[in-house]
Amino acid sequence: MPRLYGSRWILCFPLPADVDKAVIFENLKKGLAYTIASIPWLSGDVGPEVGSDPKDGRLQVVEGKGGVEFICKNLSSILPSYAELKKDNFTFSKLTTPLVSPLQVIQQAQPVFAAQANLIEGGLLLTVGLHHSVGDGAAQDFILETWALNTTAASGSNSFTKYDPISNDRTPMIDCIPTENISDFSEYVLAPTPPADQTSMAAPVGFQMPPMTSKIFTFSPATLAALKIEAKAYSTNDAVFGFFWHHMSAARNPSPADDTATSAALFAVNIRGRTSPPLPQTYLGNASFGSLTPRLPIISLTNPSSGHSLASSSLRSALNALNAPSRVPLTIGLLSSRPNAQDFKFAARGFLGPDITATSWADIRVREREWGILGRPEGFRVPYEAADGNATVFPRLEGGGLEVMCCLEDGAMERMVGNEGFVKFAMAGLLK
Repeated sequence: MPRLYGSRWILCFPLPADVDKAVIFENLKKGLAYTIASIPWLSGDVGPEVGSDPKDGRLQVVEGKGGVEFICKNLSSILPSYAELKKDNFTFSKLTTPLVSPLQVIQQAQPVFAAQANLIEGGLLLTVGLHHSVGDGAAQDFILETWALNTTAASGSNSFTKYDPISNDRTPMIDCIPTENISDFSEYVLAPTPPADQTSMAAPVGFQMPPMTSKIFTFSPATLAALKIEAKAYSTNDAVFGFFWHHMSAARNPSPADDTATSAALFAVNIRGRTSPPLPQTYLGNASFGSLTPRLPIISLTNPSSGHSLASSSLRSALNALNAPSRVPLTIGLLSSRPNAQDFKFAARGFLGPDITATSWADIRVREREWGILGRPEGFRVPYEAADGNATVFPRLEGGGLEVMCCLEDGAMERMVGNEGFVKFAMAGLLK
């Protein structure tokens, strides 16, 4: 698992004009303090496992600085008002990491969890982040549920909440079926041994990183139903990610593709219900596996009439493979077969490559939670980062619609949003 902060979320709350912002922040701090008391490792740091060989890359949560970093920034003079953000459907291009986030995607300091309250005129943007080596998006969702309940309690309306210790029991993630046969796992490859001369790993002379962009597209329930019909898809998830894989590949390959060129989609799967015994849905660790589709010829994947359906069915096939008996314990056995699990890399290259990576937070319930006098968040965003080769589904909108963030090189993005087949479904909900 990459050592990064993969789930950095921004919850957007309106604030009444007469509200005491100091009280709001104090309630959030009290709620967080009770949450840390219930889940004390939130205040730790991610560090090397005590007694292990550093070359093995083993990690554990070590004692931190005695608390979670939680700062408050007044950005009223820098960011638009809450009313303006909401009018523009919470456009996120101005919500950059240095401005609104306490964490970068990758950074030297490795706290387990951090948060930042950003005050703007008429609103509050609460940014949170959990280290991906410690927990996944579902774990962060449950942590935020606990924090929200405790913030409500701090407002004086309920008792404080404690979580069930079974949420920390990772026994099903330790039990495995030993195997070293990597050929049975198309999603993984063994990383090559780094050369002694590290200069040989440098980018080619004259290479320049291309400009990249990220955009959010909104799909109504009716549009999602139409997408599913067009793709002949088993699920809405298959239809949505198949749609983006098909159109991102077409945009990346404006000229007829070489017959031998291929593309695959790597997507995250929550395995809480796939272990034996099943992990509780409130499990606070990282219980996500990467599933990789078969590699498809780009010339077939980008076919205007059949590419979407082909992509969607390939996504379903990859998910079904993960449902096979013993697949989860065998995968754990493979990753445990070497002293350093980081020797295994995903067999996909989404960034500046032919493949895509995909994540769905559709079932994350952050939009439904009450935070005391703050109420419910009206918007969900992530800190803006220009990137390439990724599609992420945000938590489901009230009424059943979905927002999808897509990241591509500038040129490819321009071609995609100009494609008639893409415009038919996506452009009505384009956000900046």
